[in-house]
Amino acid sequence: MPNHVTNIIEIKVDPARVNALFETVKNDEYGLGSIDFNKPIPMPLELDIEESSMTARGLKAYKDFIEVYTFNGKKEDFNLLNILEKSEQAFLRVRSDIDRAVWDLDKQAFQNEQKYGAPTWY
Repeated sequence: MPNHVTNIIEIKVDPARVNALFETVKNDEYGLGSIDFNKPIPMPLELDIEESSMTARGLKAYKDFIEVYTFNGKKEDFNLLNILEKSEQAFLRVRSDIDRAVWDLDKQAFQNEQKYGAPTWY
């Protein structure tokens, strides 16, 4: 299902300032009147990952790993963005139900939540 959105923005100030604003944020492909939201605040590249039920399941699996890794303790006491690979490998040996091929996606989604408050751009 496509996500097409149309918004109409009306700004009532000095026309020169409005033109300067729209010139700054315009999408170069569509021209004046369009907005490229990456111009004022660029989206971090790490957020540009798949958003799907697989990502949601994987994120839950990675959070299960975090619970084991922190012994259900206070997450703030751990550097969850730099976990040793051997800790992940030990968990994956026990949890054979987790597909190693998507583990990196799951890890990235978790790290995105920690850094940006959301697992993906969506």
